[in-house]
Amino acid sequence: DEKDPIESRQFYNMEWMPYEGVFIGFIAVFHIAADRLDVQLAFSRDNRNWVRAGNRDVFVPNGPTPGDYDYGMVWNILQHPIVAGDEMLIYYNGASGSHGAWGDKGTPPAVQGGVIALAKLRLDGFVSVNASSGGGALTTKKMTMEGDRLVVNADASDGAVKVELLDLDGNVIDGFSQADCDVINSDRVRHTVTWSGSDDVGRLKGKVIQLKFHLTNSQLYSFV
Repeated sequence: DEKDPIESRQFYNMEWMPYEGVFIGFIAVFHIAADRLDVQLAFSRDNRNWVRAGNRDVFVPNGPTPGDYDYGMVWNILQHPIVAGDEMLIYYNGASGSHGAWGDKGTPPAVQGGVIALAKLRLDGFVSVNASSGGGALTTKKMTMEGDRLVVNADASDGAVKVELLDLDGNVIDGFSQADCDVINSDRVRHTVTWSGSDDVGRLKGKVIQLKFHLTNSQLYSFV
């Protein structure tokens, strides 16, 4: 589209998967001038309307040094990453040679290479909402509270994360303000949020609420 440099990119394929109620896609992008392929991330809620995610940054990058097993091409995410504990294992095709290293008659010279490679990602780590040292806030859409506690996947090892709960009208719920929230200041995929030492949000079950995240020098990945 208009955000892509003119005549500089082609899209070869997109593997996709359902994940936590949405759809994640992995687009193989051919950069014509550089004669290399890498992978970008895509996202959809209905498996029909897709957007490219993460500011169109490279999701699985090429190896940085000529001769690396995936220096020339990264493509074909192998269908569905495997969730293993707190990590996601992403297998993909890589090649040390460039796209153009293939011969005119389809004969690949040895320099092309070709491997099955493995990339690792933190659980739910496809994209994150990032805040600088100046801080920022994010308010979610309205949702119905179904559980007894709130668990957050975030890296606040160099900063802080706090969460406050808002009612249907956007007012802070008594006992769940930013001031009441105990600060999160470490890197975990499962932080249990507490307010004044308690993680119990059971009295809000069935109520429509919003979450307001206050972030400082941290990355927020997901919550449940």
